[in-house]
Amino acid sequence: MRSGAGQERCGTLGDQAPGMSALRKPNLVAFTLTGIGIVLLWVCSNVYWGGENYRTVLQSDAKGYYAYLPAIFIYDDLQFGFFEDMDRGKYYNPDLLYEYRIHFNGVSVNKYYCGTALAQAPFFLAAHGMTEALGGDADGYSRLYVVFLHIGAIVHALLGLWVLDKLLRAYGVAEPARAVTLIALAFGTHLFYYILVAPGMSHVWSFLYCTLFLYSSHRYFREPTGGRVVMLGLLLGIIVLIRPINGLILASWPFLAGSLNAFCSGMRSALAQWRYSIVAAVLFSLVVSIQFVLYKLGTGSFFIYSYKEEWFNWLDPQMLNILFSYKKGLFLYTPILLLATVGGLWVLARRNAYEAITWALFFLLITYFFSAWWNWWYGGSFSGRPYVEYLAMFGILLGVGLGALRKKGLRAASYAVLFLLILVCQVQTMQTRYFQIHYEEMTKERYWDVFLRLDRLP
Repeated sequence: MRSGAGQERCGTLGDQAPGMSALRKPNLVAFTLTGIGIVLLWVCSNVYWGGENYRTVLQSDAKGYYAYLPAIFIYDDLQFGFFEDMDRGKYYNPDLLYEYRIHFNGVSVNKYYCGTALAQAPFFLAAHGMTEALGGDADGYSRLYVVFLHIGAIVHALLGLWVLDKLLRAYGVAEPARAVTLIALAFGTHLFYYILVAPGMSHVWSFLYCTLFLYSSHRYFREPTGGRVVMLGLLLGIIVLIRPINGLILASWPFLAGSLNAFCSGMRSALAQWRYSIVAAVLFSLVVSIQFVLYKLGTGSFFIYSYKEEWFNWLDPQMLNILFSYKKGLFLYTPILLLATVGGLWVLARRNAYEAITWALFFLLITYFFSAWWNWWYGGSFSGRPYVEYLAMFGILLGVGLGALRKKGLRAASYAVLFLLILVCQVQTMQTRYFQIHYEEMTKERYWDVFLRLDRLP
């Protein structure tokens, strides 16, 4: 198949300006994003912002990601001694107590990386200023801090979906299919869980920056300007600072280029524009170095491997388990992604075999890395949580697949299936919140015993 010609058509569709015709009709995607935002605000405020429920939002790893903010802006304590007063004292909850510190050079240091806190910082500072202005308890953990953290997660999710819509436009996906894709990702995947239940985890925040990187990369390979090289360097620095393993996103470039010729041409352009590439490398290094500076200030050493004995089992990846197991299988708990993968790859293979192959290779690569981690089920989580950052890649497949449906009956049937899968995800999310789906102990028998059993929820 002539992949180059197909790619050119997609690029042309994506680069078209809305024009005057778009001003004369309702913006379906804007309406969709607004609706998603309203629903997310309503659900989050209803579940967590009233009473004492806000105290349960920061759990497990999220405590470590967030702790940089009070450490820097309130307590001036990069050895995190305030943990004793906050977690073991004022906000003590034996069910939520989690030690995010390790010992190095005789002092305490945060096990987790600071990139998530960097993304959260504007919302933290807004909460801190408002709390002080209202005479509230400005300790970094009172209600307003958690509320603003939740708002920040919603904002990042919505911006990520907005950027994804721009990426889908670049792939020539019509507006109705784009709107349905955004709804499906917002409510039919574990993105919803990490907005509602675990907004302090890194994944929602990474989702925005990874989607921006994918969109910027797609644009670069169609118009390889120096400014885009610089932007990619900055975005990659933020992505790595949040979660270093997500540097794997670079492996998406062959797919995003659309053809082998375009990929090679983009690489040559980056070398030819070497001054911009150097600036991009410097920006990347400066962003990533924030972590090393914080280590130095807290411990006296620039370089620390804070995960100690935790590492990758390169020769024993659990690829089938991470995708299909009852314990934490991505496609079992978020089946809409399986539909997107199968349907989208089928459509891509017919239109541009190169894109289908490179998408599949990217997916296999990240799955190998994720499943090689010693704790391949990633502890207390829902579905395969390290894939949240890459939901835009699944979104491309889903959007392209839906856009290829020409018969109204088939399109209506597909939307009906998506609706049912969204309901399944919502039920399983609720079951996970109430531990009907256990975060580590699910088996085949236990899964089918509670499957869609809303009657057992408290």
